[in-house]
Amino acid sequence: MLTLGFSLQFSKEAHLSVNLISQMLDYNCQAIEVDVSNIKFGKVKELHTLLKNFSFLSIHATEDIKNSTDFYEKLCPDIVTVHPNFLSRYLNLPIPNEKISVENMDWRQTNGRYPEEMKKIFTDNPKLRFTCDLNHIYTNDLTMKSGKAFNAFSNLSHYHISGFGGENLPHCPLYKTRQKVIAESLEKTNRPIIIESFDSDDISNFRKEFDYIASTIEELKTTAS
Repeated sequence: MLTLGFSLQFSKEAHLSVNLISQMLDYNCQAIEVDVSNIKFGKVKELHTLLKNFSFLSIHATEDIKNSTDFYEKLCPDIVTVHPNFLSRYLNLPIPNEKISVENMDWRQTNGRYPEEMKKIFTDNPKLRFTCDLNHIYTNDLTMKSGKAFNAFSNLSHYHISGFGGENLPHCPLYKTRQKVIAESLEKTNRPIIIESFDSDDISNFRKEFDYIASTIEELKTTAS
């Protein structure tokens, strides 16, 4: 079974997050990554019990180190995903390096876009993990040929996946874009997969995206075997 689920930005209206997370669990989502920007743990502490039902929990950290650390200590996630541009600020915190996973970046950033840039980060900090964002690879390489090098990193913790709709829609549903080349670059199907294209509480859209990605990956697994 795929460990597949969604990224979620906590709503300041906690009951909305409770409803959405409950629906994800009912639909057999096994993984979740929570964005903790612009909200304090006290506003969403009732979600703690719900989040324990996922087999994989990641926190998407922000530049607000104190807040991200507070969520880490309260939720005890499997991984904390961090961007390269503020990684250095996380290296001397109570969060162990092996719990920190660095994400490769899209075309808008100046570091962490290509395999050689990520390799340098991991050479300098060998205990760090790697979050492989397939959408970000696509924005820098439409052929996805560099996906092979990214997949080869032995410290790969989990994937991010979504479609690309251009500069104004950098993360959009794959079931709409049908960019199969993005999904085809996901090689390690035993790693958790976080869908980053869901930004609505419309359950029908969430189910369409989940089903499309799950069936596409299962089809690729069958073809490969």
